[in-house]
Amino acid sequence: MAGNIGTTILYRIPRKISIFAFRNDENKPFCSKCHHPLKPFEILPIIGMLLNQGVCRYCGHKIPIAYFMLEILTGVSSMILYAFFDLTEPFFILLLFSCALILHAFTLEFYDQVYIEITIFILVLGLVMFTLLQGSILGTVNKGFAK
Repeated sequence: MAGNIGTTILYRIPRKISIFAFRNDENKPFCSKCHHPLKPFEILPIIGMLLNQGVCRYCGHKIPIAYFMLEILTGVSSMILYAFFDLTEPFFILLLFSCALILHAFTLEFYDQVYIEITIFILVLGLVMFTLLQGSILGTVNKGFAK
């Protein structure tokens, strides 16, 4: 599922399309070529890609391999993290962190750009993880000033 959200972000952020407002018809998942709205089974990670044989069912446009790779990488990353952390807070934060890093790498590779939205998300996740590990950001900062 994280890969599915990642592919949505990979397509939408460079084109300045909202990634949040899925209630309106214009923001529902759609084919990147013909813009036909996708049915729920068509947007399932990997399964939708295999069922549709890697092409849009409406216009025949080939689905970019980057989307498939992103879904595979996030799936592998989530399985590795689950093996180490089970369903704990660090698992969820590290899963978001790893997905954001993968997404960051893909946007850099395919669009030759670094998007501030993804960078800020990574920084915020880093602060949250740091806070969980240290107990408090302020306590750590105060220790640094006390030296």
